[in-house]
Amino acid sequence: MMVDVRIKNNDVVKNSSGIYEKITGEDALFQRAFICAAVKKGSFIYDRELGSRIKEINTNAENAKDRFELVINEALVDCADTSAKVLGTGNKLRIRFTVGGKSRDEEVQI
Repeated sequence: MMVDVRIKNNDVVKNSSGIYEKITGEDALFQRAFICAAVKKGSFIYDRELGSRIKEINTNAENAKDRFELVINEALVDCADTSAKVLGTGNKLRIRFTVGGKSRDEEVQI
């Protein structure tokens, strides 16, 4: 079972005792998918392969939605049974992540 530290608003979450909140299972898998899409590829010092290349895509390009979807799914390639569908573009991407047959919609800042 996957265990991770909860991240909210780009920061780790601590409980009232100052201890990091942990998430497991499905929540951890969806958080991992979100991180893979949202983090700039190469920016995480401990894993330069983590992340996507969404910041390289021109949001005004005719095929931007398809290109966003392609690079996000490329970032998710090591996440078993996980995919993404871009629902909308703009300043933020609206993405439907699917993990193990269950889906959640999220917004990712470009």
